Amino acid sequence: MFLKCSTRRKDGKTHRSWSIVESHRCSDGRVAQRHVLYLGEINDSQRLAWEKSIAVFDQERGHQRQIALFPEDRKPDPGGAEALSLRLDQLRLENPRQWGACWLGDQLWQTLNLDRFFGSRLGVNARLVQDDTLYRSLDRLLEHKEALFSHLRQRWDELFKVRFEVLLYDLTRTYFECEAPEDPSDPRRFGYSRDRRGDCVQVVVALVVTPDGFPLAYEMFPGNTADKTTLKEMLQTIQGRHGRADRIWVMDRGIPTEEILTELRSQTDVPVRYLVGTPKGRLGRCEAELAGLPWQEVRSRVRVKLLPKDGEVYVLAQSQDRTSKEQAMRRRKLKAYWKRLKELQAQQPDRDLLLRKLGGAEQKAGKITKMVQVRIFPQGGLEFTLDRKRLKEVRNREGRYLLRTNLGSEDPARIWQAYMQLSQVEEAFRTLKAI
Repeated sequence: MFLKCSTRRKDGKTHRSWSIVESHRCSDGRVAQRHVLYLGEINDSQRLAWEKSIAVFDQERGHQRQIALFPEDRKPDPGGAEALSLRLDQLRLENPRQWGACWLGDQLWQTLNLDRFFGSRLGVNARLVQDDTLYRSLDRLLEHKEALFSHLRQRWDELFKVRFEVLLYDLTRTYFECEAPEDPSDPRRFGYSRDRRGDCVQVVVALVVTPDGFPLAYEMFPGNTADKTTLKEMLQTIQGRHGRADRIWVMDRGIPTEEILTELRSQTDVPVRYLVGTPKGRLGRCEAELAGLPWQEVRSRVRVKLLPKDGEVYVLAQSQDRTSKEQAMRRRKLKAYWKRLKELQAQQPDRDLLLRKLGGAEQKAGKITKMVQVRIFPQGGLEFTLDRKRLKEVRNREGRYLLRTNLGSEDPARIWQAYMQLSQVEEAFRTLKAI
């Protein structure tokens, strides 16, 4: 084993990272290097300490030499580097570094029998596998995608008795800072960017998971794909992979169209049930009917109202914690927008400059601008007043969610729990994209 240095430049600076590497001779005579431990950026004294820990001093020759370490119950590979046998039961740990994720990953790999699954299909020497090697081999996995999901489903069922009657479906986008590819089959395309990077090409990633977090399917769509066009394909994918069954799909409001929901309600052989988020604008259509219904407590600080209508059940849910959060956000933005309007009123810029500054303030304030009525005079200057009617409407809807479902008289607590699990999937997407 020896220390290997990797160099890269970023922001005009040179960064050197170090790894412990072991040379391994392959059956065809090639010598490959296997990364044993990534050390990151270390100083000279730390580097010398690590060099001493992976090398031995030959007293007869008077210099240090590389040596491979093996436990006493294993035999080294013939033709490899000189080996030193270790008594593992007498080793002790001093000044440890955090390095446990790889062991957890290896344990999951073995438990899910992925070593046998990929070993019979890819024929990769596990001792030579590195992170870069795995990234380069991802394209080779595509042909085994269906077999992999089938294998994982069976293994999860054996280990955890996972049930698949409730499925969470969500989409996310990830962008690439590159030019649009010329290859028409490349899915990286310009499209609506929730990351506010409309200048970058992107792809759409769709994921179906169980409430326990087990992924059942994923698909990658071109970056210009509309969310509402993906649901039919995912329904067919799940039915083809796991058979037709009575399942409940939990989705966000932008995924299904009215036509698809009508089609799902009309299926009688194997019904597909759903729970879908609904835009708050639809709340106005049902507000009068919901006003006369009683609240039902489903958990601490959460209550719901159920309104059967047109073959569906509308679920109005209110969370006191979410209400407090939305109130604080609205007050903070409204206060900042009101302060900026006062500044513009005091500055009295000419009309053209005022319009530009007002546009910047409105862009920053967002939906808050609907609560303030602004009047600009032809000669310049402005006046503004608070739209109290609009403010009252916003207050009444803060912390409330309008859902729709064809579950019928399902337990309202279960409905709320299923939708909150969908929000956890969305949070997981945001976390993964931030890594």
